[in-house]
Amino acid sequence: MAKNKYMQELSTQELVEELNFLIPEIQRDYVWGFNEREILDTFCEDIKSVRNLILGQEDLKSKIKELSDLGKYDEIKQLLEQKRNTNSLNIGFLYSYQPNYRLEHFPESDFYKDVYLIDGQQRFTTLFLLLF
Repeated sequence: MAKNKYMQELSTQELVEELNFLIPEIQRDYVWGFNEREILDTFCEDIKSVRNLILGQEDLKSKIKELSDLGKYDEIKQLLEQKRNTNSLNIGFLYSYQPNYRLEHFPESDFYKDVYLIDGQQRFTTLFLLLF
């Protein structure tokens, strides 16, 4: 991983594969679960609407059925992957910083993937909770 990454657009999968997210103690507790302002509902509805764009189109459903009847499962996988790549949900910025314990004499260390999440923790935590 390059040392000076200031801003990148990455998928959730890329973030999880490339970095170890740590939540600093100064961050507030997870509060979206209380849902007083319906933030969680709005966030989930946004995710569902994009999912429906990807998977819910009638022409896509009929094409998948047609390919399934022909046993062309690899083509179904490619079709779904293509749709997934063209419709994405922007969940906003995740701000983080790299800790100062990144020791240069341990280049293979997992410490080089550590980042402290300072903004976006509620969204990122919610995505993990939904996945689990």
